[in-house]
Parts: sequence; structure tokens; C-alpha cells
Amino acid sequence: MADFDKTKLSKLLPDALYNIGATFTPIIEYTEENFPFDHHSVLAGQALLVETIRHLMRSYVEQPLPVGSNVTYFDRRDYLNRWQSILQMEVDKLSAWIDLFKQGQYAFGSTAMLVGGYNSPAYRIPRYMRGRYPYQIRY
Repeated sequence: MADFDKTKLSKLLPDALYNIGATFTPIIEYTEENFPFDHHSVLAGQALLVETIRHLMRSYVEQPLPVGSNVTYFDRRDYLNRWQSILQMEVDKLSAWIDLFKQGQYAFGSTAMLVGGYNSPAYRIPRYMRGRYPYQIRY
């Protein structure tokens, strides 16, 4: 806690918001001012957790552990493997939440139906038969 505190977490928040905005479509540039924290603070917290784990993986990968009774030696523990398994679980959860969040960002509105077009019954007959006057079949 001497080197890792709330100030460092606040520096990771823009990366977490960029991760939310750029993961799936529509791509939205979120900042601390325009992100809807009132409804989606849990999503921002999960993204911040993922960014924090990534920071811990980058920064504290090889922490030595003194081991031994009479003669101690430094045991290089497998931090990276431990953090990767935790990170994968959290990234999977974050991806599912971002997918649900982005579905609400589309704002599809009301549905509509295309009438006519290439596959409509009006256009399934040849172009020369679609004139103003009926086509006379010649034998």
C-alpha cells in the first residue's frame, strides 16, 4: 500500500473507460465527464479491476520470497501464471458486461420494414414487362 493507492487507481481509470468504449461497436470515447456512472458504475469498477490486475502483472511479476531455515535463498514465485488465471476470469466477465452495455447504446428505436426492392413481387418480372402498358405476348 506504500506505492499502490487511490491515486494510482485514478490514473488507471482513463484506460479502463477507453477499454469500455473501444471493445465492441459502437465505438464511443468515454471520459470521466461523459461516462454514465450513475447507472453503470459496476461496469466501470470491473474495467478498473481488470486494468489494476494488468498493472500488477506488469509491475510486480518477479517478487522474491526468502525461503529456507538456516540458509535462506530467494524463491522466484510464479506471480505471472497466478495473475493470468485471475485476469482471464475477470476479462471474460467484463466482456459479457460490455456486450450487454453496448446493446443499449445502439438506440435502435422503432422497427421498420422495407417494401419493394429487388426481391419484391413487383420486380420479379423482367424489366420490359414492367412498363405502363401491358406487355402483349407474341407467338
